[in-house]
Amino acid sequence: MGGIKKKDVKKYSKSIYKKGTEVGKKAVKTKLTIVAVILLIVTIGIISFVGIVSFSLFFPIDPVLVQPASPDYDGNIELHWNKVQTGGGIDADVYLIHREYNDEYGGILYYYKTVSTNMYIDTNLPTGTFRYNIIAKISTDWGGSFLSDRSNTITVVVSTAVPPPVKPDKPILGDISPLISYTGIIDLSWNTISTATYYRVYRIKDGGYNQHIATVSTGTTYRETLTLNGIYEYSISAWNFVGGSKSSDRKSVEVLVEFINTPILESIIPNPSTDGYITLKWSYVEGATNYLIYADIDGAGYNKVKIGAISPWATYRTQDGVHSFYIEAEGLSYIAESNVQSVIVAIPVPEPPDETTLSTISPTIDTDGTVELSWTSVLDAISYKLYRNRDSGNYVVVDSTITTTSYTDYDLSDGYYGYKVICTNDNGDSDDSNIRYVTVSIDDGDNGNGDEVPAKTELAAISPTINIDGNIELSWSSVLDAISYKLYRNRDSGNYVVVDSTITTTSYTDYDLSNGYYGYKVICTNADGDSGDSNVQYVTVQLPSQVALPSTPVLSPFTPNITIDGNVILTWSAVSNAQSYKIYRSKDGGVYTMITTVSTNSYTDNLEDGIYIYKIKATNTVGDSVASNIEAVMVDSTYIPPVPPTPPTSETEIIVILVVVVIIGISIVIIIQRFSKKKKRGKIKFK
Repeated sequence: MGGIKKKDVKKYSKSIYKKGTEVGKKAVKTKLTIVAVILLIVTIGIISFVGIVSFSLFFPIDPVLVQPASPDYDGNIELHWNKVQTGGGIDADVYLIHREYNDEYGGILYYYKTVSTNMYIDTNLPTGTFRYNIIAKISTDWGGSFLSDRSNTITVVVSTAVPPPVKPDKPILGDISPLISYTGIIDLSWNTISTATYYRVYRIKDGGYNQHIATVSTGTTYRETLTLNGIYEYSISAWNFVGGSKSSDRKSVEVLVEFINTPILESIIPNPSTDGYITLKWSYVEGATNYLIYADIDGAGYNKVKIGAISPWATYRTQDGVHSFYIEAEGLSYIAESNVQSVIVAIPVPEPPDETTLSTISPTIDTDGTVELSWTSVLDAISYKLYRNRDSGNYVVVDSTITTTSYTDYDLSDGYYGYKVICTNDNGDSDDSNIRYVTVSIDDGDNGNGDEVPAKTELAAISPTINIDGNIELSWSSVLDAISYKLYRNRDSGNYVVVDSTITTTSYTDYDLSNGYYGYKVICTNADGDSGDSNVQYVTVQLPSQVALPSTPVLSPFTPNITIDGNVILTWSAVSNAQSYKIYRSKDGGVYTMITTVSTNSYTDNLEDGIYIYKIKATNTVGDSVASNIEAVMVDSTYIPPVPPTPPTSETEIIVILVVVVIIGISIVIIIQRFSKKKKRGKIKFK
């Protein structure tokens, strides 16, 4: 019969058992592999984490360089950075300084320096651009070492130009000696501050308020005499046009003095002294055994000029200037100072004589051709020179050897004459005297045709001679037979023009004149013709200006104050009444030069390398304003702006990355495992 035999079943059973065992073994092996992979990944993560934490205990943190001032003007660059430690608190052994230098030929020079502190001064540097960064180093006990990453890079430009002005440094006031003053005389001294132009002295008495008592512009010492006992504290501050320094440390002194009386120096007479002789007189001081005289010229400082003086005391000074004196009375146990008296010494230098005054010529219309002149006598004049012009022509010398104060000029023909006198001595000539005019008219009133023309009139002097409203009032003498008058005017010595030819009175007002120098003359007229010209009178019209000086502009700071391409843009505040602006520029500490004038409140300058300082003045028809503030800018075509360093990856970020990698690895293993479980197994079919 057909069917499954017993031995076949047994055979198939063994086959199935064998296949099942192999499948089971493969499944176990797969699971063990997955577990091993997971353990390997976890072990790697733990080892990485422990390694990072361990290394953080030995690796130094990165140093950070502080940016020094740039540009540097003395060739000494001072570098500072943070003190570097490891995560375990271990200090860095040394610091490696890396320097790059761009020289004047464009090359780059490298330099390394090792220091053990977190500061270093790089000295005696030439001009150029320097770049620095730092590496911290920690040595181990087993001979190895750990290095930090490089610090940030800083850049400093070394320049030989004059640095921009700054406030002075704080002065150092010396100790006051003695600490107890029995005379009341306090002497202060302090160190010289090179950038200071003057010093201010401050004083506190018995813990009161701080009082500014003196300004010292010459030297670094100050003396005062106190009459009130107490404890005094002094301090000094240095000043220049930029501002003041911090005050020095205070120094104290105690005053314990009993004054008997002090000498009183009388006013010096005469003042000024024109011969150099000075006499000092002062009051008697009871108990004084000696008098000392101190003198100063123009604030240069007092010097002792006499010991054992007796009042009155005379001296002779040949130097012009302000001479100041005070008296010091010495006793057995005290010194008393007088007040200060000053006198101006002004010894005259031999000079030419003063100008004379020429008297009015009378009559102003001469009919015989003979003019009599006279003038005031002048001290130190040896002789006089008489000058004359005719009809506003050039002046000629009439006589240059006159030794009296009068002169008669004969045989003059018709015309309009002006006279002036100059005084002279061995030292030269004086200025011109005033000018006097006279009209010479010796005709008989006949114009040559048998007609009777009117005589000449006399134009009165114009007062004032400087007119400020543009309206000129004129008047002249009345002339018999004159029907009318013609008024003529010229300006700034130009040609005469008719102002009015139909005037029937002897006065006239000329209105609305602009600035200028005007001359007037009058001609009388009737039916027979015109008279000759009158004398000429002059007046200056000077109208007051309605425009004020412009206010001071404010120059804006340069941002940035270092440029590479040489294009410098200036802007400043607009000034309402300014018509234009003058731009002044200084290069590398040199003198200021006006480079241009613009009508707007901005300007672009194109420059070569250097340090430039600018200032602005606003201007209009009245004049220039006060100069603006100054602003400086550097042009450096080789300058490379510092690039901020890329921050290093922190330990925390590394740990996070490793954890993420471990998680991703575990996830992949789990996915593979689940996928393998879903795999279908083959089925055995029995026949």
